[in-house]
Amino acid sequence: MLLTDLTENLPLLRENVLMNAVSHVVAVEPLEWGHQDVGEIGTFDVVLAADVMYDECVINDFVQTLRNIATSSTTIFLAYGRNRQAEEVFSRKASKWFSIQKIETNDLDEVYQCIDVDVFMIRKRDNI
Repeated sequence: MLLTDLTENLPLLRENVLMNAVSHVVAVEPLEWGHQDVGEIGTFDVVLAADVMYDECVINDFVQTLRNIATSSTTIFLAYGRNRQAEEVFSRKASKWFSIQKIETNDLDEVYQCIDVDVFMIRKRDNI
């Protein structure tokens, strides 16, 4: 499993990995959207992204990164709450490359049901 964030956030991310005693199964690496090619980071079966709809200026880079790390068999789960300023821009840009399906709150495990958080399942379109 690989956890990523901006370089300045890695100390806290590494501390959380240690505190949860998962360092034997989790790697922590920097990732700046739009700046790594697929060879540097690889592709993934599952991608989890949370609270990433906060800034329209980074959406092009975010979508490009998803395109680089996703294959046709990758499932991307995207969750966000109140910070959703870039939601419309993301939906418009990502829908060219991905199918986006909202997971209804009632379909989530009861522990994760929250009326102010939306969860989406995203898959790369076959024809792309």
